[in-house]
Amino acid sequence: MVITCSTNGSVAQQFRQFRHRRKTAKHNIFNKTISNNYSKLCMPKRRKKEEEDTRKKKMKRGSSDSGCNHDDVEKLNVISDIYNANINPDFGGEGILVCEILSRLPVKSLMQCKCVCKRWRFLIEKDANFIDLHLARSTTRPCLLITVQKPFEYPAGCLPGVSYVWTEYGRFLLTADLSVEDKGGAVSAASVHTIREMDSPIGDSRIMGPMNGLMGFHDPEFNCGVRIFNVSTREVTPWIESTVLRKLKEEEEEGNKFRYYRKYAQCKLGFNPSTKEHKMICIWSLQHANPYHPMDVVCEVLTVGDNKWRRIDEFPTRKLRSTWGNSVSVNGSIYYTTFKRTEGTDANDIPDFIVAFDLGSEKFREIRVPDFILDQPQDNDEYAGRCVDILELSGHVALLGRVNGYTVKLWLFDDAYVQKENNASATSTTTDNQNWKEITIQLPYFWGGDRSLDFVSVVGTDLIILKSYQLNCGDMCNISHHSYNWKTNSFTEIEISGIPSSVRDDTSVYSLSAFTTFFESLFHVQ
Repeated sequence: MVITCSTNGSVAQQFRQFRHRRKTAKHNIFNKTISNNYSKLCMPKRRKKEEEDTRKKKMKRGSSDSGCNHDDVEKLNVISDIYNANINPDFGGEGILVCEILSRLPVKSLMQCKCVCKRWRFLIEKDANFIDLHLARSTTRPCLLITVQKPFEYPAGCLPGVSYVWTEYGRFLLTADLSVEDKGGAVSAASVHTIREMDSPIGDSRIMGPMNGLMGFHDPEFNCGVRIFNVSTREVTPWIESTVLRKLKEEEEEGNKFRYYRKYAQCKLGFNPSTKEHKMICIWSLQHANPYHPMDVVCEVLTVGDNKWRRIDEFPTRKLRSTWGNSVSVNGSIYYTTFKRTEGTDANDIPDFIVAFDLGSEKFREIRVPDFILDQPQDNDEYAGRCVDILELSGHVALLGRVNGYTVKLWLFDDAYVQKENNASATSTTTDNQNWKEITIQLPYFWGGDRSLDFVSVVGTDLIILKSYQLNCGDMCNISHHSYNWKTNSFTEIEISGIPSSVRDDTSVYSLSAFTTFFESLFHVQ
């Protein structure tokens, strides 16, 4: 049987119209997302050699991407060339152009681009080379991550004069774009573009700082494990229970063993560049119910995506600091500051050792802090103190401490550690004083010597962000933010915009906040 259709409404004509509308819709999405980038990125293939020569000339003149030095630009070009050489042939001749454009877009735009076609969705979600290329370009666009406690609100029907015990602390999670001047000179502004609410019984001390766009939460008491979260894609894992804590919880629920009164955790995310794996190390400290019994310490590590805990038996005996800013991940190792063993010393004294955990071999080692750092003269100034932060700066581990109201000392460490020596012993010690470099930072005199300071580095750059403030009855006031370039010895004030009044109307809201920098990424967490 043959079916005929009228010429005015033929199936073929309707199908052609449908294909035309779908093609137009795809082009509209593409143009809307990348119109600002297309004009400067679209280049004919026949001019490839000319553009390569132009790029080399720009390198000689000193031009670079925003926030990058010459070495960073060269690395980006190498990564881009490697990716273009291994591009999926299914993408056709337009593949290189599409990848060059998409790799420069923020993650939020890429989440919309996944709806264009299946090939783009595969590229953004599953192409490992593209994910690496996007991360490399994201390092030129550092972001600021701020966690702020919600303004305190009494529940309806509460009685005046009655004390209440609160178990949950709602928080705002703010992300902001940093405006970095050319050649990584300074950070001049931060514009908040995303605000999320978190309702969970965790404070800043239980938030693990971002690593390549991934951050984590740990809860040793109730959930007995950790969660991993991609700040940009919002992908999150369920609670990954610790093998040790789960066993203890099962024993306590049976009622025949109640050995531990409280559990503490020191967890840190790290990245191994040689294997391109993210790992999380957790050090569980178990306080015994018997106050005379020493605290038990157990160390476990897992690979993100595998989510299976492995126990580390060889653990250093030195006590690690657990507060925010006392650990950092640099070049495939996680570094911790420690407490001094000398009796009678202040708990905030400069640490005499740094403990490092190698993410490749999964072994610990110790680094002795040289005497010229430990013997620093110190003013009896309550605003200076002897508390030392550890951070990453210019690709190196650095110790930073305030010696008086107007002077901050920075000590850069060039970790000339040999992998073969680490494999020979589970715990090794590095004691070379020549690997340390001291830098003196003079704070602006008009700040006054009575201002407290918080420090955070912009990873992969020469920049440090300082939050200075005065304390009034425990609350922060007169808060200001500055960026400091340790190579040019210059300060630049940072103007933070985009924070609504609902977040910042509480007078003490910033006294319970923490801030750090991060890069967007497309890495999966499971």
